[in-house]
Amino acid sequence: MKYLTPELYVKINEADDDEVEGFYQEWTAAGANARTHLQQVKHKLPQKMQLFCETLCLHDAEVLGINVSGGDNAVRTPVAVISVRQDNKLIWLVYDLYDQPTITTPVSSDAFVSASEQRQWLYDEVDVCDDPKCRHEILLNTGEVIELVFFQFDIFVHHSLSHAIQPQIAQLV
Repeated sequence: MKYLTPELYVKINEADDDEVEGFYQEWTAAGANARTHLQQVKHKLPQKMQLFCETLCLHDAEVLGINVSGGDNAVRTPVAVISVRQDNKLIWLVYDLYDQPTITTPVSSDAFVSASEQRQWLYDEVDVCDDPKCRHEILLNTGEVIELVFFQFDIFVHHSLSHAIQPQIAQLV
């Protein structure tokens, strides 16, 4: 992540009262820089990713799991599906990937919850590497960063949980 980094998140959440204002200003500037960058590259993103960036904010959504299939050999392209729940909606983000997603924990801190607790989506950043190669990085409340390098994206939203089958919470890969 370039802008709303795990390190900056830790700084603002562990800051003393006299430091928090300075870190908050740094966080606000980082958010503004991320939005500016997104506006510069958005036209190069797949159309559904553009729509996702313009219309959906998943901050604090429950991350139910990430499932990856394919990519076992050169014949099958890996596909990742991230399942989240927000309000009364189930949302599936589907990525056609160049390679397996990576999940790292760049910073260890008490500002994050333990990996055994419910994962929540904190912040994300989208970038274009080389057209059509794009990157989506997601910071979770556990401090984990999911990185997906993709060439195609789709999104599905189910608006009524009362009629949906409740999925079992899948473990992150």
